[in-house]
Amino acid sequence: MKPNVKKILQKFSTEKIELARKPASILKDLQKLDSKLSKEETKIEKTYLQYKKAWNEWDALSNSAEKDFFKLTDDFGGVVKALNELDLRPHDVPEMVKGDEIITKLRSIVVNMKDLYPAPN
Repeated sequence: MKPNVKKILQKFSTEKIELARKPASILKDLQKLDSKLSKEETKIEKTYLQYKKAWNEWDALSNSAEKDFFKLTDDFGGVVKALNELDLRPHDVPEMVKGDEIITKLRSIVVNMKDLYPAPN
């Protein structure tokens, strides 16, 4: 060992070394940080579980809505076909005009429903 290092070590062994911070102070700060993080973790976990539940409900609704939508558009198409066979214009029937508007609106919603919100892991 170099003489300078030896001299420094001897000095430290004979003198009391003052710590910049006391271990109790550091422990107290660590406990505060732990408490803050634990509270936030609990909060985010609760929020995540609520999101997961809501997403599962949304997924079930979107599956059901998709099936219903395609059945109703098939029914609507059948009425359009029947009206055409009777030489009637579907756009002369107010319910058909409104139905066509709603189908156009719902088509984009039903097609994009699954992409609106990411599935929870």
